[in-house]
Amino acid sequence: ATSKYMNIAKAKSDGVEAALNLKLHKRLELRFNYTYTETEDETTGLALIRRPRNKAGVSVNWKPVDKLNLNAAANYVGVRRDQNFTTSTSIDLEDYTLVNLSGSYDITSNLQIFARVSNVFNESYEEVYGYGTLGVAAYGGLKVSF
Repeated sequence: ATSKYMNIAKAKSDGVEAALNLKLHKRLELRFNYTYTETEDETTGLALIRRPRNKAGVSVNWKPVDKLNLNAAANYVGVRRDQNFTTSTSIDLEDYTLVNLSGSYDITSNLQIFARVSNVFNESYEEVYGYGTLGVAAYGGLKVSF
């Protein structure tokens, strides 16, 4: 069998998105978001692949002093249908939650040091069936502006 790209003849997608930003203090902000999506391949009657019905996120941003910015975020992705193209069967990808941390410090007005840790709890998940994703990862750097 030869693999090839195929478009869906007709699809439908309906849903709602909501977001709330709360500035609790001049140095503390909370953000919430939620998306509910119903999708359908109108030829088969099945949900579109890789489209979760539920997604949600929450983040907190804290600036304890003028030069320091800290952020923590959690993002949830619900169960979604996918296709095992090897066996031509429909499967469900499990839901997952990722937690990310980041921070930056302005050394001068032109020099900033930053760092982030993605997938803090080393969550094992798939966005596409059969393709693994990165576990916990740390990044950092220096930003120079002129």
